[in-house]
Amino acid sequence: MRGSWREWKGDGAAPDAAPDGGDGDDEAARGLVPDMPIDPNEPKYCYCDRVSFGDMVACENEDCPREWFHYACVGLDAEPSGAWWCLFCAPPAWPGRKKAVVPEDAPCKPPSLPAVAGRSKR
Repeated sequence: MRGSWREWKGDGAAPDAAPDGGDGDDEAARGLVPDMPIDPNEPKYCYCDRVSFGDMVACENEDCPREWFHYACVGLDAEPSGAWWCLFCAPPAWPGRKKAVVPEDAPCKPPSLPAVAGRSKR
């Protein structure tokens, strides 16, 4: 499954607001403070277990339990150039495992890799 969250949603303009607000300070500085209430039925994704916002990447496994991941949560600044797998689904020999990032405070951590220190901010 390739492509961006915006392409998948089909609207071309996913909101750039973090829906649950986090601690507010850092997210406010980055423009990620919600400007509208979040639908409690909105699906949650990623290691952070939050709704969709900003740039996201899809796991290559179509049966991935988390499906989509926020760039910031997985240490990406741009769309990956090749296949991208989350750590729930990554094949053992996938070279991306060496650079994989999971936020320290992530509520949905894959059992195969402990959290990486220093990535506690979303």
